[in-house]
Amino acid sequence: MTPEWIFGKFNEVFGYLIEKVTKYQTIKNDPRSIRLFMKDGTVYIFTYPANGRYTLVVEKLGKVIQEEKEND
Repeated sequence: MTPEWIFGKFNEVFGYLIEKVTKYQTIKNDPRSIRLFMKDGTVYIFTYPANGRYTLVVEKLGKVIQEEKEND
């Protein structure tokens, strides 16, 4: 799978997040995963294996969320 193909699958599943993505990249030549960088600084890892059971995990929380936590 190419990073472009995986990003296309991300768009199919999480299309409402596409406008917030600033860039994406591969993860250490993992052919099933990409790292997505969002406008607010949040970084996600999206994995789409051949069986179609995708995962989306937060690698780093964005600036807005971190500021809210600091103010609590």
